[in-house]
Amino acid sequence: MSLLYPITASVGLVIGKIIDKYNFNKNKITPKQDMFIVFLIMFFGSILFLFLRGTEFPLLNRGLMRILLLLIIVSFIQNFFEFKGVAAKELSFREPISNLQPILTGFFAYLFFPTERELKYLIGIILGTIFIYWGHTQKRKLQIDKGTIYILFGVIFGALLSSIYKLGLEKITPEYLFLFRTGGTLFLLVIFGKIKFSGLNKKNTSMAIFAATLYLIASLLYLYSIQILGINQTILILFIGPALTYVLSHFILKEKISKKRVLTSVLLGILVIIMSII
Repeated sequence: MSLLYPITASVGLVIGKIIDKYNFNKNKITPKQDMFIVFLIMFFGSILFLFLRGTEFPLLNRGLMRILLLLIIVSFIQNFFEFKGVAAKELSFREPISNLQPILTGFFAYLFFPTERELKYLIGIILGTIFIYWGHTQKRKLQIDKGTIYILFGVIFGALLSSIYKLGLEKITPEYLFLFRTGGTLFLLVIFGKIKFSGLNKKNTSMAIFAATLYLIASLLYLYSIQILGINQTILILFIGPALTYVLSHFILKEKISKKRVLTSVLLGILVIIMSII
């Protein structure tokens, strides 16, 4: 039954990204507008969830406050790059790069947690970088533009965020960890985001709300999965996401998928699986 947590989380995250990408392309919502709506819904959704569950408010000590502050800052940076990357690039382009995130997650775990220090993570990061370079070259030139950089930074900060989740879950419940993350990120977005609401309409707003609801459910399940299964097993199961993204982006968004990108994604998936079992 616990395996349903990461599987459902993966499906929810993928469908949410498909909706966001469609909203960016067809309904012309901006990344900042979408990010604001998503975090607004996730924040108030988490409050409602806590109210229904009746979870007691945690004891906030200095150590936990530092973790929460770091979580909020990294979450804000990661989501900024994530939304910009989804808007700038096709999802089929994004997935091979995103497949590096599990390897980076393991690498950060190697750095931050003594119990996670295994040589395979260092080997994996090197091999993963080689695969990424090969998969995104044309005529021996690496394709680097703003969209690619947004995606890469989103992946790096996303991997770092998983390690912070692990730290936070040792001191606080998933529900409150998610509440502080969404509330703090929303606060920073309002203060520094310079959001303009022109161009928002009933159609693109309702689609953003639908995507936010999926993200809310998926994110909570992701945190529960890390708490129950551990971070490595959770990340491994989440690898059903790229395959689902390719299928949906091809049929719904009509994106063309190069054989090289598919093969790169497959190679990285195999690499993560091997790293998880050796």
